Amino acid sequence: MKEELYEYVTNETGVTITEYMGFSKDVVTVPKELDGKPVTGIGFRAFADCECTEIHLPDTVEMIGAFAFAGCIELKQMTLPEKVTKLEDGVFQGCYQLEQVDLPNGLTKIRRSAFQQCSELTNILLPESLRYIGDNAFTGSGLVEASVPAAVDVIGYGAFAQCNDLVKVEILGPVKDISSTMFNQCGALQQVALPDSVQTISSFAFEDCTSLSNMSLPDAVTQLGYGAFLNCSELSDIQLSGQLKEIGENAFEHCSKLQTVTFPESLEKISAHAFQDCDQLQNIVLPNTTIEVEKYAFQRCSQITEVTFASEEQKNRIPEDAFYDTPYWETQLSENDIAGLEEDGLTL
Repeated sequence: MKEELYEYVTNETGVTITEYMGFSKDVVTVPKELDGKPVTGIGFRAFADCECTEIHLPDTVEMIGAFAFAGCIELKQMTLPEKVTKLEDGVFQGCYQLEQVDLPNGLTKIRRSAFQQCSELTNILLPESLRYIGDNAFTGSGLVEASVPAAVDVIGYGAFAQCNDLVKVEILGPVKDISSTMFNQCGALQQVALPDSVQTISSFAFEDCTSLSNMSLPDAVTQLGYGAFLNCSELSDIQLSGQLKEIGENAFEHCSKLQTVTFPESLEKISAHAFQDCDQLQNIVLPNTTIEVEKYAFQRCSQITEVTFASEEQKNRIPEDAFYDTPYWETQLSENDIAGLEEDGLTL
């Protein structure tokens, strides 16, 4: 059905607006009723790409569909009705001028890309009722700080990636996985507080967080994924968890200020290139639980002159190429050359 400014569909309980047909560049106030029925829904892309600066929704609205306000590049402010309990995919995606959003107290879910590329959104108060944050929910937003409420138990991949101004993050809920690329390319990030529930730091979770200087991992963390802290060039202090079993490939590659790492007795595996090009990383002590250090794990760590193994058996099991192109590797190479000459009956 059509009204002068809106297309909509009706059902037994109310009206869902499917398209805004106006051309206002100022404030749009959505009516409480259309065709004598309450406006209860804003449908898929209903206001997408409109040029208004504010949209006022009536308190009768219960549902906001995917991409409802996507691409509203002049939209600056929005208050969402209290009956709305979830934000669907891409609701405000690409709203580059959006500065303020007041979320309802009963909101439980923010789905995929809901605030992606909202580059002027520097602050948002997430309600205590929130339980779920979807993939790329705030990717490329202007957030400076983020406090994730205590009821949130899932945060999707890339949720806060490329937030160039994000300085401080606190996760209060029982999240088990810091998902892939969650804080990827957050170049200003300095403070991160993770809950004790975290068990895995997934691939590229903190890649290119070039202002992060120290990090303490919760004791329940058992695995660091591929490139978890890749290119964290200011990282000088990392406190590994007491239950850590595996450090993934390239996990700390190019962490050029990292000087010392204390490996826990739980550690079983250090993967290829895990500490490659950590220029200031010094002497290594491997616990007796470590059964595998892959080739090039410490490649080009130019300050490693000594490696302490838990046993001779461990030393023989771990390939020398794990320390390829380090002073320690060069020393071992020379000693092996001398030993080979002596076995041939030759002396230097």
